Amino acid sequence: MVKWALRLTRSPQHAEDLVQETYLKVLLYGHSYKEGTNLEGWLRTIVTRQFLNLCAANKRNEMLASRLAETRDFTSLEIDIESPVHGAMALVSPKHAATLRAVYLEDKDPKDAACELGIPVATVSTRLFKAHRQIRRAYAEGVL
Repeated sequence: MVKWALRLTRSPQHAEDLVQETYLKVLLYGHSYKEGTNLEGWLRTIVTRQFLNLCAANKRNEMLASRLAETRDFTSLEIDIESPVHGAMALVSPKHAATLRAVYLEDKDPKDAACELGIPVATVSTRLFKAHRQIRRAYAEGVL
């Protein structure tokens, strides 16, 4: 099975990953193997299908990455996000707004935001959850 995966991927690391994925499929769907049939052929089929699935997923990811790269030029977009963002920030308390600003507008990691705000990381998560909930409610009620 490893040799076949290596032949397909041409990379020892990718072959190992492929074999691990295959083992997972065998564990999940081993009940579908019929006794007395060609076990090696069955395993090769699983390896090949896993390989094709990974290739398709990689192709989709590359396509999405290229689309994202094309749309990264936000200066060409004529969308005014300032007013909805300010409206949403006005709905939540100042401490929740500061947390939202640090994590989303300043693009900080929750740990960094916690450091900057002088609060525990768990508090950052709680404030984000509560702020999201308030904004969702306001949006559902048509306030935003």
